[in-house]
Amino acid sequence: MGYRTWVYHESEPAKIVDSDDCEALYADGWQDLPFVKVDKEPVKVDKDEASIGKTGDPGDVFDRSVLKLEAESLGIKVDGRWSAERLKKEIEGVR
Repeated sequence: MGYRTWVYHESEPAKIVDSDDCEALYADGWQDLPFVKVDKEPVKVDKDEASIGKTGDPGDVFDRSVLKLEAESLGIKVDGRWSAERLKKEIEGVR
């Protein structure tokens, strides 16, 4: 006799079984982690209405990421809350 463990099935309630029985259950669609139900309908986003970052400019996120990488490569310890403008000032101060 092994140890007691939970097993999960997509359409059956979870149950506790002996670990020696798990291999047979796994072959029947059971698993050792709970199933996660995922909504398969894609999310629709209107790019004109979406706001990214404080400016609402989608390019700001990309610019900030590039600037953050550049600042870190120059040895600047970057605070994740810094704006793109702050990153530019810090980079200019090192050059």
